[in-house]
Amino acid sequence: MSDTHLGYAEFDAKNAASGLNVRELDTYRAFEEACSAIRAAKPDLVLHSGDLFDHPRPPNHAVVVAFQQFGNFARDGIPVVLIAGNHSLPATRGTVCLLKAFNAIPGISAVVEGPRRVTVRSVCITAIPHLPVERDLTNAVQAAKPDPSARYNILLLHAGLRGGPPRAWTEAMVPRVLIKEKAQLFDYIALGHYHRPMKVAPMAWYSGATERFQGDRSRGKKGFLMVDLVRRRIEHHPVHNRPRVELASIECAGLDPVGVLKRVREASTGLEPGSVVGMTLSGLSRELSEKLDLAELRRAVGPALHVDLHLRRRAGRHAHAEPWDASSLPDRFKAYAMGRVEDPELLESVLKLAGTYFDRSKEESET
Repeated sequence: MSDTHLGYAEFDAKNAASGLNVRELDTYRAFEEACSAIRAAKPDLVLHSGDLFDHPRPPNHAVVVAFQQFGNFARDGIPVVLIAGNHSLPATRGTVCLLKAFNAIPGISAVVEGPRRVTVRSVCITAIPHLPVERDLTNAVQAAKPDPSARYNILLLHAGLRGGPPRAWTEAMVPRVLIKEKAQLFDYIALGHYHRPMKVAPMAWYSGATERFQGDRSRGKKGFLMVDLVRRRIEHHPVHNRPRVELASIECAGLDPVGVLKRVREASTGLEPGSVVGMTLSGLSRELSEKLDLAELRRAVGPALHVDLHLRRRAGRHAHAEPWDASSLPDRFKAYAMGRVEDPELLESVLKLAGTYFDRSKEESET
């Protein structure tokens, strides 16, 4: 499994009983479900190919959940090998990577600072964690070789693919052709970083994430892979996730606010409570856009956790808005910040810093 991102938080909704962010709890539930299913299957080995936590300094609850689940594997006698992903490594010197602590659990091997071989029974795992310098990562993969004395050899790697999906700003990438070459040498390559199950070669796979995160529009369910090295079979095992629904665009041309509200209610019929919903209203005139009550529109969707609302102007004479006065930005930002930042000292420092950027933007626009 991979990319569990424990501690990830999204939106402002909190669970009433625990006080934790609702989406943070979703990551724990998905991870715990995956671990329970894996323990029930009694595998010979568990691999986690990176980004166990969403941040190098995860919340305490995330650490507790991770230690509990890996502790369960240890008690069941199921060895685990995990590597650091690009979300795992601290950005500042002098800060140790938290994953090192898992080496204190018998049967758990965490590979953090560089490539290392881990032998579990008759299996040799060549583990390559995320390396921030792309050249170092490529060189490490190129240097990876199977252990001829092992019955099976696995390459465990956290990296993006050159020639694959678009690059994210924090990722290091290796050539796709290099992974295919290594797939001829290793019995299996377990990859982490991309959040959907993806085959690179017959026995080289991304397992995908266990939860759906912001910006993830991939289809299919999240989960983990069960790999049979003897029969050379890979099976995807899904876990339950909070539904994320993208509604078809709602055409609003010629409607008044009441009509738009009616259309939204009709389009939202049958949505599962607690869903994260994306909704686009198109064909809006400038006058209609100004009359819409966005909060009321979101309530009309029903008991959703969050509604991501997009407004699109209609083509024609109202396609382009009138020029607006940029000098109002500081006031708009101040009003926004006052509603989000409770600490007076922090609010003052935020507004002071924002002011320097507004001033710089104004100077650049004038020149």
